[in-house]
Amino acid sequence: MKHPTTLIFFLFALLQNGLSQTSLGTLEEALSLATLQNTGIQASAISRDLVHTDTRIAGGNLLPSVNFSATGDYNYRMPVQLIPAVIFGGAEGEYREIQFGQPYVANMAIDVSMPLIAPDKWRARETSRKLEVQTGYQLEKQIETVKMSVIQAWYQNLLYKAVLHINEQQLSLADSLKSSTEKKMANDVLSPSDYNRVLNLVNTTRMALESNRARYAQSELVLKQLLHLPMEEDLMLNADLVMPERSNPVTDAGAATKRPAYQAQLASAETAFSQLQEKQAARLPKLSLNARHTLQYQFDKPFSENATSNGFDFGSVGLSFQAPLFRGKTLALQTEKARLRHEQAMKESMQILEQSQKELLEWRLSLDEAYVNAPVAKENAERSVENVRIALKRYEEGLSELSEYFNVYGEYVQSQQAYLQVLVNANIYRAFLDMN
Repeated sequence: MKHPTTLIFFLFALLQNGLSQTSLGTLEEALSLATLQNTGIQASAISRDLVHTDTRIAGGNLLPSVNFSATGDYNYRMPVQLIPAVIFGGAEGEYREIQFGQPYVANMAIDVSMPLIAPDKWRARETSRKLEVQTGYQLEKQIETVKMSVIQAWYQNLLYKAVLHINEQQLSLADSLKSSTEKKMANDVLSPSDYNRVLNLVNTTRMALESNRARYAQSELVLKQLLHLPMEEDLMLNADLVMPERSNPVTDAGAATKRPAYQAQLASAETAFSQLQEKQAARLPKLSLNARHTLQYQFDKPFSENATSNGFDFGSVGLSFQAPLFRGKTLALQTEKARLRHEQAMKESMQILEQSQKELLEWRLSLDEAYVNAPVAKENAERSVENVRIALKRYEEGLSELSEYFNVYGEYVQSQQAYLQVLVNANIYRAFLDMN
């Protein structure tokens, strides 16, 4: 082998790639990772930075502006003026054409302007500040939305993890039942239809196991997308579904007003009001200071030491006053449009506040329901495990029919699913309320 070192490094890279895995132990770790890496949150953060830049631009519009300009012209046809010839010793009544200036002209100028009274620009800066606050709350709203999705995906993944464990137990029970029925078939004490029912149960259990494996993998993909992890990377959740400790989260109107969705909409209403004031300010007079100083050179030949040249400089300082008198109904209609938008934003704020409080109360009710049902659901699940083993033993000993076992087995599956659903509900709604 000519290049053993290269091959070793190649195999090492493959091994590292194969062992690539992210391990998360708690929901808090997942939420922190999502806040740091989720692309939706990152996009909202960029939107906030963009608005912050707009605020700085609006503030810059109130500062003096200084511009430098330079021009170079060739006057191929010079302006002339008729002058009485008598001035030059000519006859009275005659005129001579006098050419002014040189054909080549170079100008350099500095212009300075500064708004002194600019109500529209003042209000535009204030609107940008309000919009910056609004985008900050929109970022928090996006973070809350992503966190809720992560919470649901996290416990969905743990749910399928627990379901797979139950499916494996069910498959073990089904295999035990199949062994027992095969013995009975061999002894000719079991009808073929009952044997077929047992085979169907085994096949159905295997199908459920494979389906839940696929759903488990799908839930893992959803979580990896929310956490912005490579899809080919393994994700390991070192946690199990357990009942959370009971707490008394606050779900009153005060808690609803602190949620990002309401704060963002309230900030939107304040931005709309500032935009209304901006449109009103556009109808007010404006006053600005303007100054210009120009340096001019005129010469008859370019790039020549023998050129005849003249230099001048002149400047001006003045005030510029503008007062909009009539623009059809544009300003009035724009002001009315801004007023309607503000009114709409206020109504939407009230609607979102009501919806926010309703969500908190619904989460609280669902959490309380889960806390009440959890002990009973747990007892039913534990008792069903015992019952299905008793039913299998009775069937093996010939003390009961197959139908009795199927009834007990159905209750076992139902009680296991019910308990897992209670655990998922308790954890999800507890996590939702803890966010607020």
